Amino acid sequence: MVLNKFFIMEKLSIFVPNSFLAESKDSKIRTYKVGLIGRYAALFRANNIVIYNDNSDGGSRDDALYMKTILEYMDTPQYLRKQVFPITPELKNVGILPPLRTPHHPASDELNRGDFRKGLTKK
Repeated sequence: MVLNKFFIMEKLSIFVPNSFLAESKDSKIRTYKVGLIGRYAALFRANNIVIYNDNSDGGSRDDALYMKTILEYMDTPQYLRKQVFPITPELKNVGILPPLRTPHHPASDELNRGDFRKGLTKK
């Protein structure tokens, strides 16, 4: 039996407990840790990141919302971030987040014929 050189996974979900940030109080470290989750999820082409309540004393709903906000920020293309996310205390350290090299994060601002980009419609 010969196996393919590359293993292609159809769907990958990553589950993260809400207590993941419990021991980190510094907002830079918290942002960096969540950024690593987002970076590895992009690297391994994860379809979903699920933040679950593990019923420990350390995790809280605020930590889960913090992780959700940072991960959504990372998933938003750079050219839409200012329109989608208002300035909030949770996002004050997003400058330390690692860049993603995903199809919807173009490396240049140059548009080519036939390119597709995510967009935003405002009222």
